[in-house]
Amino acid sequence: MYQYMGLLFEVAFFCAGIYLYLFVIGRIKFNSFEAEAKAAKIRRDNGTALRILSLAVVAIMSMNIYLSLRDLM
Repeated sequence: MYQYMGLLFEVAFFCAGIYLYLFVIGRIKFNSFEAEAKAAKIRRDNGTALRILSLAVVAIMSMNIYLSLRDLM
């Protein structure tokens, strides 16, 4: 039971890392001009650090998902 919950959290963090990476590279668009301007400012100020952080989260979570699935089988 706890292994499945752990796997669920790992998948959630993996998806969050992918979403963060897509946000940082500019693939996520917003409807309002104000939100798009705030997102551009965040990308400009913190783009490199957020890109590295999101790639690290994706890499770590993919290894955790692989190890959890291997453990379950």
